[in-house]
Amino acid sequence: MYKKIWKRKEIGISYTQALKGERKKRGSEEVWNGMHINVVEEDKEWLKRSYIGSLNSPQRVENLQESFLLQGLSCLKLRYLGDDKMLISSDEELDIQMVIEEHKEWLSKIFERIYKWENHMRPRKRRVWVRCWGIPISLWGKDCFQKVAGREINIGGLRTGRC
Repeated sequence: MYKKIWKRKEIGISYTQALKGERKKRGSEEVWNGMHINVVEEDKEWLKRSYIGSLNSPQRVENLQESFLLQGLSCLKLRYLGDDKMLISSDEELDIQMVIEEHKEWLSKIFERIYKWENHMRPRKRRVWVRCWGIPISLWGKDCFQKVAGREINIGGLRTGRC
């Protein structure tokens, strides 16, 4: 098991610049100071049987798997991909399309549409959860976090209590 240790990297840009996607440049060449990895793609046969669901309301992501369990759909596994996209798959050799057809009415309350997964699909946006320490709770709000991020952000669910 690997132990992750954070070390400050002297890259000469601020946190805000990093969030904006700015990078330190040497001459006209961009310099990447992050980790480089080579990955061999594993057999993803299960992905070929998977579907993508476009959520009606992306704020529902946190409790979605539980909703599926309560509906009796424990055979389906959900993975949040970003934006409004959920990957619908199964660990079992299951005809997911048949399950979708059987529960079409209930699923239409959750998903705008459901379609077969394809390798080229990528979400346009990503939802992130950020923990901030040291910001007084009285300052928590869109204006404060936009200033911390240094850019326009969409705050879907701002929590002001303990998690």
